[in-house]
Amino acid sequence: MNPYDPCVFNKDMDGSQMTICFHVDDCKISHRSSKAVDKIIKWLRKEYESIFEDGPGKMLVSRGKVHEYLGMTLDFTTPGQVKISMFDYVKEILAAFDKADPKGAGEKKTAAPSNLFEVNGDCKKLLHERAVQFHNIVAKTLYATKRARPDTCTAIAFLTTRVREPDDDDWAKLKHLMKYLRGTRKMPLILSAD
Repeated sequence: MNPYDPCVFNKDMDGSQMTICFHVDDCKISHRSSKAVDKIIKWLRKEYESIFEDGPGKMLVSRGKVHEYLGMTLDFTTPGQVKISMFDYVKEILAAFDKADPKGAGEKKTAAPSNLFEVNGDCKKLLHERAVQFHNIVAKTLYATKRARPDTCTAIAFLTTRVREPDDDDWAKLKHLMKYLRGTRKMPLILSAD
């Protein structure tokens, strides 16, 4: 087990490191040798396939340079680089926001307004239904932020502090973020190494 993340396992196999990342019933396996990966898949099937109660009970395997994993698309087609995107998930977030605020269309060039950290104690609190929508949209956006959209980190970090008693100003700040997300919905996170 990796000492920094209990959901990651590293093992030396055939002279190279094998890495397995687990999340509930999904996993991602990487190794230089496809034969080493085949060996681990065979072992996983033998040990765990019989306990799957949903679906056909057969472990699904995806190979290649592009993978779907936990709502992310991981694209390894460029050597030395991974492109992480969540285009469909961002589309779902925007659809949820558009349903909650049909007049919230438009785009912004920044993720946060200049008054992001200002809190007006006299501002009107959101009604319960709108507050629940606020909380849900912020939570969904946080999921995308932590995986593929670090550009929204400052705005979403502040908005997560406001989910208990959001007010009209908080909704306006969320609207600003959604307009930014709409304008950048096809922007991937690209990580590379030399």
